[in-house]
Amino acid sequence: PDPVVRAAAAMGLARRPAPERLAGLAPLLDDPLRAVRISAARALADLPDDALPPGRQPLRRQGLADFIAAQQAMGDMPAAQVNLARLHADTGDLARAQTHFRRAVAQDPASTAPRLALARVLVATRQPAEARQQLRDGLTASAQPGELHLALGLLAGELGQWDEALAELRRATELMPGNTQARRNLDALLRRLGQPTR
Repeated sequence: PDPVVRAAAAMGLARRPAPERLAGLAPLLDDPLRAVRISAARALADLPDDALPPGRQPLRRQGLADFIAAQQAMGDMPAAQVNLARLHADTGDLARAQTHFRRAVAQDPASTAPRLALARVLVATRQPAEARQQLRDGLTASAQPGELHLALGLLAGELGQWDEALAELRRATELMPGNTQARRNLDALLRRLGQPTR
Protein backbone atom coordinates (compact mmCIF):
# COMPACT_ATOMS: atom_id res chain seq x y z
CA PRO A 1 0.00 0.00 0.00
CA ASP A 2 0.83 3.66 -0.33
CA PRO A 3 3.10 5.08 2.44
CA VAL A 4 0.37 7.49 3.54
CA VAL A 5 -2.05 4.57 3.91
CA ARG A 6 0.53 2.61 5.95
CA ALA A 7 1.18 5.58 8.21
CA ALA A 8 -2.56 6.13 8.72
CA ALA A 9 -3.03 2.42 9.45
CA ALA A 10 -0.26 2.53 12.05
CA MET A 11 -1.89 5.49 13.79
CA GLY A 12 -5.34 3.92 13.52
CA LEU A 13 -4.24 0.71 15.21
CA ALA A 14 -2.59 2.53 18.12
CA ARG A 15 -5.66 2.31 20.39
CA ARG A 16 -6.68 -1.22 19.50
CA PRO A 17 -6.28 -4.21 21.85
CA ALA A 18 -2.79 -5.69 22.09
CA PRO A 19 -3.40 -8.72 19.81
CA GLU A 20 -4.70 -6.48 17.02
CA ARG A 21 -1.83 -4.05 17.46
CA LEU A 22 0.72 -6.86 17.36
CA ALA A 23 -0.77 -8.39 14.23
CA GLY A 24 -1.04 -5.10 12.37
CA LEU A 25 1.95 -3.15 13.66
CA ALA A 26 4.78 -5.63 14.23
CA PRO A 27 5.24 -6.03 10.46
CA LEU A 28 5.50 -2.25 10.12
CA LEU A 29 8.50 -2.00 12.46
CA ASP A 30 10.81 -2.38 9.45
CA ASP A 31 8.73 -0.34 7.01
CA PRO A 32 10.81 1.71 4.54
CA LEU A 33 9.16 4.91 5.78
CA ARG A 34 10.57 6.24 9.08
CA ALA A 35 7.24 7.81 10.12
CA VAL A 36 5.52 4.43 9.80
CA ARG A 37 8.26 2.69 11.82
CA ILE A 38 8.03 5.33 14.55
CA SER A 39 4.21 5.15 14.70
CA ALA A 40 4.32 1.36 14.91
CA ALA A 41 6.99 1.37 17.62
CA ARG A 42 5.15 4.01 19.66
CA ALA A 43 1.88 2.08 19.47
CA LEU A 44 3.64 -1.08 20.70
CA ALA A 45 5.66 0.65 23.45
CA ASP A 46 3.50 -0.59 26.32
CA LEU A 47 3.94 -4.27 25.45
CA PRO A 48 6.68 -6.40 27.03
CA ASP A 49 9.53 -7.56 24.79
CA ASP A 50 8.42 -11.17 24.95
CA ALA A 51 5.02 -10.24 23.48
CA LEU A 52 6.68 -9.20 20.22
CA PRO A 53 7.44 -11.72 17.49
CA PRO A 54 11.06 -12.92 17.42
CA GLY A 55 13.45 -10.37 15.96
CA ARG A 56 11.06 -7.45 16.38
CA GLN A 57 12.39 -6.17 19.73
CA PRO A 58 15.45 -4.40 18.24
CA LEU A 59 13.25 -2.83 15.58
CA ARG A 60 10.87 -1.50 18.21
CA ARG A 61 13.81 -0.17 20.28
CA GLN A 62 15.12 1.66 17.20
CA GLY A 63 11.68 3.05 16.39
CA LEU A 64 11.29 4.31 19.96
CA ALA A 65 14.77 5.83 19.88
CA ASP A 66 13.76 7.67 16.70
CA PHE A 67 10.52 8.81 18.37
CA ILE A 68 12.43 10.12 21.40
CA ALA A 69 14.96 11.92 19.19
CA ALA A 70 12.18 13.57 17.20
CA GLN A 71 10.43 14.74 20.38
CA GLN A 72 13.67 15.96 21.95
CA ALA A 73 14.35 18.03 18.83
CA MET A 74 11.12 19.87 19.66
CA GLY A 75 11.76 19.85 23.41
CA ASP A 76 10.86 23.51 23.84
CA MET A 77 7.27 22.68 22.90
CA PRO A 78 4.88 21.45 25.63
CA ALA A 79 3.35 18.88 23.25
CA ALA A 80 6.73 17.21 22.77
CA GLN A 81 7.19 17.00 26.54
CA VAL A 82 3.72 15.48 26.88
CA ASN A 83 4.53 12.94 24.15
CA LEU A 84 7.70 11.92 25.98
CA ALA A 85 5.86 11.78 29.30
CA ARG A 86 3.15 9.52 27.86
CA LEU A 87 5.75 7.22 26.33
CA HIS A 88 7.49 6.85 29.69
CA ALA A 89 4.17 6.34 31.47
CA ASP A 90 3.24 3.64 28.96
CA THR A 91 6.54 1.86 29.56
CA GLY A 92 6.14 2.09 33.35
CA ASP A 93 8.82 4.71 33.96
CA LEU A 94 6.71 7.08 36.06
CA ALA A 95 9.70 9.07 37.31
CA ARG A 96 10.60 10.10 33.76
CA ALA A 97 6.96 10.65 32.93
CA GLN A 98 6.72 13.01 35.88
CA THR A 99 9.81 14.90 34.73
CA HIS A 100 8.40 15.50 31.26
CA PHE A 101 4.92 16.41 32.50
CA ARG A 102 6.55 18.95 34.84
CA ARG A 103 8.44 20.45 31.91
CA ALA A 104 5.20 20.71 29.90
CA VAL A 105 3.47 22.45 32.82
CA ALA A 106 6.41 24.84 33.24
CA GLN A 107 6.38 25.64 29.51
CA ASP A 108 2.62 26.25 29.43
CA PRO A 109 1.22 26.84 32.93
CA ALA A 110 -2.25 27.71 31.56
CA SER A 111 -2.71 24.38 29.81
CA THR A 112 -4.96 22.01 31.74
CA ALA A 113 -4.19 18.63 30.12
CA PRO A 114 -0.49 18.35 31.13
CA ARG A 115 -1.33 19.46 34.67
CA LEU A 116 -4.08 16.84 34.98
CA ALA A 117 -1.73 14.17 33.62
CA LEU A 118 1.00 15.22 36.06
CA ALA A 119 -1.48 15.01 38.94
CA ARG A 120 -2.47 11.47 37.87
CA VAL A 121 1.18 10.40 37.86
CA LEU A 122 1.73 12.00 41.26
CA VAL A 123 -1.28 10.14 42.68
CA ALA A 124 -0.02 6.90 41.11
CA THR A 125 3.32 7.42 42.84
CA ARG A 126 1.64 8.11 46.18
CA GLN A 127 2.14 11.87 46.23
CA PRO A 128 -1.45 13.10 46.67
CA ALA A 129 -0.49 16.31 48.48
CA GLU A 130 1.73 17.39 45.60
CA ALA A 131 -0.95 16.36 43.11
CA ARG A 132 -3.43 18.57 44.95
CA GLN A 133 -0.98 21.47 44.91
CA GLN A 134 -0.34 21.09 41.18
CA LEU A 135 -4.07 21.17 40.51
CA ARG A 136 -4.58 24.19 42.78
CA ASP A 137 -1.66 26.01 41.16
CA GLY A 138 -3.38 25.72 37.80
CA LEU A 139 -6.72 27.17 38.86
CA THR A 140 -5.86 30.84 38.36
CA ALA A 141 -4.12 30.44 35.01
CA SER A 142 -6.35 27.81 33.41
CA ALA A 143 -8.90 28.57 30.74
CA GLN A 144 -10.69 25.38 31.89
CA PRO A 145 -10.66 25.49 35.69
CA GLY A 146 -13.71 23.24 35.87
CA GLU A 147 -11.59 20.22 34.90
CA LEU A 148 -9.14 21.07 37.67
CA HIS A 149 -11.95 21.43 40.23
CA LEU A 150 -13.31 18.05 39.11
CA ALA A 151 -9.88 16.45 39.56
CA LEU A 152 -9.53 18.10 42.99
CA GLY A 153 -12.94 16.80 43.99
CA LEU A 154 -12.15 13.26 42.86
CA LEU A 155 -8.80 13.34 44.65
CA ALA A 156 -10.39 14.61 47.86
CA GLY A 157 -12.98 11.87 47.59
CA GLU A 158 -10.29 9.21 47.19
CA LEU A 159 -8.68 10.56 50.35
CA GLY A 160 -11.98 10.57 52.25
CA GLN A 161 -11.98 14.36 52.60
CA TRP A 162 -15.70 14.69 52.00
CA ASP A 163 -16.20 18.43 52.67
CA GLU A 164 -13.43 19.37 50.26
CA ALA A 165 -14.68 16.86 47.69
CA LEU A 166 -18.18 18.31 47.94
CA ALA A 167 -16.97 21.90 47.50
CA GLU A 168 -14.76 21.03 44.54
CA LEU A 169 -17.39 18.92 42.78
CA ARG A 170 -19.99 21.65 43.27
CA ARG A 171 -17.61 24.18 41.75
CA ALA A 172 -16.89 21.81 38.85
CA THR A 173 -20.59 21.41 38.08
CA GLU A 174 -21.08 25.19 38.24
CA LEU A 175 -18.28 25.75 35.74
CA MET A 176 -19.23 22.75 33.56
CA PRO A 177 -23.00 22.30 33.87
CA GLY A 178 -23.11 19.76 31.03
CA ASN A 179 -20.32 17.55 32.35
CA THR A 180 -21.92 14.23 33.25
CA GLN A 181 -18.87 12.95 35.14
CA ALA A 182 -18.88 15.94 37.47
CA ARG A 183 -22.66 15.70 37.99
CA ARG A 184 -22.59 11.92 38.54
CA ASN A 185 -19.79 12.17 41.11
CA LEU A 186 -21.44 15.08 42.90
CA ASP A 187 -24.75 13.20 43.07
CA ALA A 188 -23.01 10.05 44.37
CA LEU A 189 -21.25 12.05 47.07
CA LEU A 190 -24.43 13.82 48.09
CA ARG A 191 -26.18 10.45 48.45
CA ARG A 192 -23.25 9.14 50.49
CA LEU A 193 -23.52 12.15 52.79
CA GLY A 194 -27.31 11.79 53.05
CA GLN A 195 -27.98 15.11 51.31
CA PRO A 196 -30.51 15.71 48.54
CA THR A 197 -29.26 15.66 44.96
CA ARG A 198 -29.92 18.60 42.66
